[in-house]
Amino acid sequence: MTRLDQGSHAFRRALAIALTLSALVVGIAVLLVPLGVFTHLSGMVTQLCVTATHITSDVASLSLVFLAGSAIGVATVSVAASMALQRQAMRDWIPISGVARRRVARLCRSAGIDARAVVFRNDEAIACSRGVAAPSIWISDAAVEALDDDQLVAVLAHENHHCDRRDPGKRQLLEVLSRALFAFPVVGEATRAFLRCAEFAADDAAAGVTSSRTTASALLRFASAPGVPVAVQFGSSTTIGERVQRLIGTAPERPVFARRSQFISASIVAIAVLCLMAVALLPSM
Repeated sequence: MTRLDQGSHAFRRALAIALTLSALVVGIAVLLVPLGVFTHLSGMVTQLCVTATHITSDVASLSLVFLAGSAIGVATVSVAASMALQRQAMRDWIPISGVARRRVARLCRSAGIDARAVVFRNDEAIACSRGVAAPSIWISDAAVEALDDDQLVAVLAHENHHCDRRDPGKRQLLEVLSRALFAFPVVGEATRAFLRCAEFAADDAAAGVTSSRTTASALLRFASAPGVPVAVQFGSSTTIGERVQRLIGTAPERPVFARRSQFISASIVAIAVLCLMAVALLPSM
């Protein structure tokens, strides 16, 4: 049996089951009409609906209050944690001067990069953009030493694009909202989609200043770099492999949003709207 035949067979079977059940329900209803059962059933259904509405309104009110309180609490904790991480990073990342700093300044001038660039001491290759109102580029001395001039320009141009678009502040805002609105998975999906698209746009900006292959080779130098939770970091937010494949033109397209998260979020919204309608209509019942 071919795939087309299997599909047709499955459709006919499902249709037959549905029609059989429909005929059974209609037949039972027709048999019950002479017995006067519907008069009693209508009263029972009405009473059950009123009782269910009262219960639903109470549960809905408590649920909505819980969600609102949880959102406020999680948002407050997230903001406090982000500020604490910022302060910790400021203590750990000490700006330095010297050959690495002069090299970065020279390359920024030659490439027309206008964002403030800070070189700090760290044994890991780290490059990121930090700050909300006036983001700046932060790059470790280990990263400066590991990259040649073209790769370093690609990294600086990438982070400069993030600074121009104020992506660090956008990331922090969206991450706080996605944690606060944990009941709606689509918010987290949208946040991850933003991070992915922001990295792609910054990669394109870096490739425009240098080349796609130079940017891809710079990315591979950061493949093992640790994550920085308070910054938009070069080599994070999406897989290195996907970005490298995209730069060299071999990355497959994939959907931005997962349908399951959209369905869950839409269902929660629909339930909340129905509960609010039930609460509004309750006094009149």
